[in-house]
Amino acid sequence: MSPNEKNPDLGEFMPDSGSLDDALQVLLDQRTKVSDIEVQLENAMRTKRIAEETVIEKMIEQGIENFKALGKSVTKSTLPRPSVSPEFKGHQMDWLKEIGAGSLISETVNAGTFGAYIRHEFIENGREGQLPTWINIARTTSLLIRSVK
Repeated sequence: MSPNEKNPDLGEFMPDSGSLDDALQVLLDQRTKVSDIEVQLENAMRTKRIAEETVIEKMIEQGIENFKALGKSVTKSTLPRPSVSPEFKGHQMDWLKEIGAGSLISETVNAGTFGAYIRHEFIENGREGQLPTWINIARTTSLLIRSVK
C-alpha cells in the first residue's frame, strides 16, 4: 500500500512516480513548512502566555478569584509544584523515610541510559541473542539531511 492509499490527502505531496531527487524535494519542502508552522506555534503560545499573565495580574489588582465575562467563567487558582535540586535528592529520600512517606520512593531506570547500555554492551558487540526475551528491540530508520556547499 502506498502512502497515498493510507491518506488520500497526501496525494499532492507524495508522487507515486518520480525520481529520488523529486521525493527529496518534497521532503525538504515539507520540512520547511513544518519549521514555519513551529515558529508560528511558538509565537502563538508566547502570546497566549502573556495574555494569561495579564488576566491574572488584573484579577490580583481587583482582588478577585473568579469572574464571568464573554460567556466564560474564569477561576484563578495557584498550585504549588515542589521540587528538589539534584544535590539534595539524598536528603529528600532520608526525609521521606523519616516522616513515614518512604512508600513514595521507587527505583527507576532511565530509558535513554538503558537503551545506550543495551546497544553498546549487547547489540554492537554481537550479543543481541543473549538478551532476555522481555527486552524488546525496536528498529527505526531516520534521515539526516544536511546542507551541502
